Amino acid sequence: DALICNLPSGACDYAAAVEDSVYYRLYSGGYIHKKDVSILEGFVDIQKSIEAVGIQSHDRGENFIFVGGEGLPYYISFNENSDILTFQLSNLVDIPSSLSHLASKMFDSIQVNNDEEKGSCTIRLHLAEGQELWGYQVEYSEGNLYLKCKTPPTLSSNSSKPLQGISVVLDAGHGGSDQGAMSVWGTQGPMEKDITLAYAQSLRRRLESLGAEVSLTRSDDSTMDEEDRILYSAYKDADLYLSFHGTATESNVNGQAVSGISVYYDNEMSYDLGRLLYRQLASQLKLKNNDLSSNDLSV
Repeated sequence: DALICNLPSGACDYAAAVEDSVYYRLYSGGYIHKKDVSILEGFVDIQKSIEAVGIQSHDRGENFIFVGGEGLPYYISFNENSDILTFQLSNLVDIPSSLSHLASKMFDSIQVNNDEEKGSCTIRLHLAEGQELWGYQVEYSEGNLYLKCKTPPTLSSNSSKPLQGISVVLDAGHGGSDQGAMSVWGTQGPMEKDITLAYAQSLRRRLESLGAEVSLTRSDDSTMDEEDRILYSAYKDADLYLSFHGTATESNVNGQAVSGISVYYDNEMSYDLGRLLYRQLASQLKLKNNDLSSNDLSV
């Protein structure tokens, strides 16, 4: 089972402690860190029925609304080879057996497979020809569950402001009491938190000059936990999220002799952008290519 670490606040599931572990095993599958869980005591009925499923279309994609689904745990993934977005819901009592009534422009087929014994449902959405999925997000609101699917942004026809209409969130890693890695000059030099903030502020100015709408998770030396950084990005409904970090070395390694660029992305849809950034940064800054890989590193 995979480690589940991206369930939004409010998700409810049955959990079992794992001996000698900092994780709970979830009934819906996978594991979650104990520090991210609040235990509800007594009898708690978390089984839910999806009363109906609707769709909202807008100029940047589609939102699927699962009425009554707030709190349901889920697993979601996209396979670029088959162009299928797989969305699995757990702790279900009932859900419509067909979603063929949904007039989706992004997806040309939506299959529903119910497993009544396990109380789960797997929904497979096949991307229509000519459509491209830029990203997806799951949210709980007003008793419902929302699956938001976004199409790619387009460059502006204004040549002086080509990024007009594109929103970006820049995350300066660490901050406040969390100083990150120590400078190669020890306490006499800038900490990782200072360098990441300088990166974010500099890039913000450049992107804004090209017309982008840019927000920073932090603009000063303040402490911000990981979940708040992600929630902030979701609140901004950003087209792009970039988190800056420095790579630490072992204490017995000469830090001034180590350099390079590493880029990590969290899903295959981010690969092309990650590869472009990786190659351009290494080339323009004359730095060594260290690593380009998919990783679920926390921000």
